Amino acid sequence: MAGEGGAYEGGFKLYRYDPNLAANIVFIVLFAAATAGHIFLLVRKKVWYFIPFVLGCTCKSSPNASTGGDFS
Repeated sequence: MAGEGGAYEGGFKLYRYDPNLAANIVFIVLFAAATAGHIFLLVRKKVWYFIPFVLGCTCKSSPNASTGGDFS
């Protein structure tokens, strides 16, 4: 495993997985569309029990201090 490309500093890579950028973008768009749909239902139908779900979706999709916004 030490000779594999993309390994970290010590040559050890815990997971043999390299994220795909295109798939990540597709899932971000789908997640944003689902969040927008829930916001629409929240306002249009006055289903106030969706508020925690919408807050969770927006917090999950925003970068926070622990990651520093660097997802590489």
